[in-house]
Amino acid sequence: MARLQTLPAFCFLTVLWIAVGRASGLTNEGSGFRVNVLVTNQPARAGMGSGWGEPMSLALTENGSFLFIERGGAVKWWDSSTHTTSIAAFIPVCSIGEEGLNGLALDPGFATNGWVYLHRSLPKTLNRNGHRIGHTRVSRFSFHYGRLDTEHETTVIEMETQRDQIFHLAGALEFDDDGNLFVATGDNTMPFLCDGYSPLDERPGRQAFDAQRTAANSASLLGKILRLKPLPGGGYSIPPGNLFPPGTPKTCPEIFVMGVRNPYRMAWDRVGKRLYWGEPGPDAVLPSRQHGPAGMDEINQATGPGNFGWPYFCGSNLAYPHFNFSGTNSRPPEVATAPENLSPNNTGIQSLPPAQPAFLSYGHVPSKDFPMLNGPGGPTALAGPIYRYDPQLQSPYKLPKSLDHHLFIFDWNRNWIITAPLDADERLKLGPDGKPILKTRPRLADSRYARLAPATVRRPARKRIH
Repeated sequence: MARLQTLPAFCFLTVLWIAVGRASGLTNEGSGFRVNVLVTNQPARAGMGSGWGEPMSLALTENGSFLFIERGGAVKWWDSSTHTTSIAAFIPVCSIGEEGLNGLALDPGFATNGWVYLHRSLPKTLNRNGHRIGHTRVSRFSFHYGRLDTEHETTVIEMETQRDQIFHLAGALEFDDDGNLFVATGDNTMPFLCDGYSPLDERPGRQAFDAQRTAANSASLLGKILRLKPLPGGGYSIPPGNLFPPGTPKTCPEIFVMGVRNPYRMAWDRVGKRLYWGEPGPDAVLPSRQHGPAGMDEINQATGPGNFGWPYFCGSNLAYPHFNFSGTNSRPPEVATAPENLSPNNTGIQSLPPAQPAFLSYGHVPSKDFPMLNGPGGPTALAGPIYRYDPQLQSPYKLPKSLDHHLFIFDWNRNWIITAPLDADERLKLGPDGKPILKTRPRLADSRYARLAPATVRRPARKRIH
């Protein structure tokens, strides 16, 4: 999903989606689009594996072929010239809970250097003082002739995680147009024993239940979006313009965005110079006097470095009180303009940058204002790219001019794609009623990779996925 914007040799500009649903078909009635299925999850040929397992991300090459990854460690290659799929590599990972092979990006110079970046959980689990410890790693590999060279790995960055309670690993990777790599990490915090609200459990021995330890901690790389400049020989440098200048006490200079829960997928807009991502929110359906606001899923936009508030705020900076899990009185909620992290699990600064509200947010309860956001099950918000219409591009597949400067957002669980036009300031364009203009596109279902194209484009022949 990271390669929508510039594919000059592909002869068309379109959208490729991973669609995993529970319904039994694809619908696009009234959307103006045809969903052209490229590959489906069918039994594989002998020796080629057994279909796919939890597809996580894909990356398009300039000739229309693409790599995609599965959480269990498979890296696969779909060849546009033959419409066939093969295994490029299998990389051992820890796949407990939400761990696994979670991120993929192609180097900006992929057409000449063949470099591929992967974000994965390393298999080995350590025991430290009775706690299980793991690591995630972003590495570079070389890809040639349909194969990924796993014998020559170049490590960019490695991060420690707790594996007592394995949740929220995020994992997305995305390059900006200056060659800086964005790395998304989750808050690595157990979300279920706080009644679906914010995990702020400060009791001794409950570190894995306190997101202040990670997302609100300026000295932790977790619950963040990092911004790094990968070096040819491995490692990285810190580009200017991150949240904390190098040398700032109790901070990590790699941090571009802090205060995020599980930034699962993201996209960089090369024209507007902004980063977009989806933020799956807590599970609470309704607000609570004790615990605070109901869970909200967010679509976020970063115009620069900043703090997006988690675990103290959600949605439009709705504040969570500091619920005291020991049974005594709770502390008042934080103030969005000047939040403080006073948790005993915090190793960073106490006074945090101001919290930024979500770009767009929606909850579990059906919305009267935006019924197109509703659907069966809880929400799982993800953010796609901005479409930029190119009048010089000659292709029957390119999307229409009416979708120029539209943000594509989608929901993994509710199976919808929605477009939202942006104004000249890159904000959501408002209709006459003062509300953002949102239009439903095809609803996707079943496990398959599909190409979203204008409805007049013919459907290509289906091929099996292996």
